[in-house]
Amino acid sequence: MRIRNILIMLLAAAAAVACGGDNNDKKGEKAVTDASERTADSLALKVGVLPTMDCLPLFVADETGVFDSLDVDIRLVFYDDGLDCCTALMAGDIQCCATDIVRAEWMRRRGCQLDYITATDAYWQFVTNRKARINELRQMTDKMLAVTRFSAEEMLGDIAIDSAKINADYVFRIQINNPSLRLRMMRNNEMDAAILGEPQAAMARADRDTVLMDSRDKGLHLGAIVIRHDYIGDERRQRQAALLAEAYDKAVALINNNGIAAYKDIITRRMNADETAVFELRDMKYSPVAQPRQQDINRVDTWLNGQTNADSE
Repeated sequence: MRIRNILIMLLAAAAAVACGGDNNDKKGEKAVTDASERTADSLALKVGVLPTMDCLPLFVADETGVFDSLDVDIRLVFYDDGLDCCTALMAGDIQCCATDIVRAEWMRRRGCQLDYITATDAYWQFVTNRKARINELRQMTDKMLAVTRFSAEEMLGDIAIDSAKINADYVFRIQINNPSLRLRMMRNNEMDAAILGEPQAAMARADRDTVLMDSRDKGLHLGAIVIRHDYIGDERRQRQAALLAEAYDKAVALINNNGIAAYKDIITRRMNADETAVFELRDMKYSPVAQPRQQDINRVDTWLNGQTNADSE
């Protein structure tokens, strides 16, 4: 019995040593894998995206394998609102993002050197809550308007208020950066009006909210994708930026050929939109890569020059 117990103890000790070896091997393998993933992540081009239709080409490029077909590691980083996305860009957490020219030029004034990858087809509408019974812009006195500071939304809001010739101090601009939250607050009667892009504007229209102004009617083309200038300092990174533009063009061609409805799942899932919005936007078309128009940049600069503390906030 004693010899048998000794044998059992020896076998148990051997098994423990073997298991310990396995555990050490697994830990070593995990450390190597983690290090490899960190290296790959540091080499990837990280692009900030939003729950908006101007990002649909990027979502399509990601989910249909366009990025993979070009053998480029582009990783989309999702943000609920444009301010958080641009804050991440300025901090260097991401290198590229979807935004608008107003925000891009504002970031430039704050010392963040940017290059434009392309203009986008983003547009914005001044939408009023149907329950507020605001049918004309001049009725916005003493009403609450949801916007984001130093953005295309705020610029359109100012244009709308100026066109109504009402005292701007009597329109209460409430900073709500998340476009989905902006729509929800208007639906809950917490806001009288909001500046909305797509698909949020489409959902508001489907709810029979009233559109009082459209940025396209004002000749404004303010959507953009930007990249940090300091990121594209070598040939490899310049190639990434070029392939991002190529992927965007390929995705635009897919969307225009297949139609918006073909990407209903992406729109509803990535943008928290409903099928009504997809139907509302069924005829939407996308433009290929092109630099923003200088006339739009000039109009933005003029507007920013008129904003109090625009360079310091």
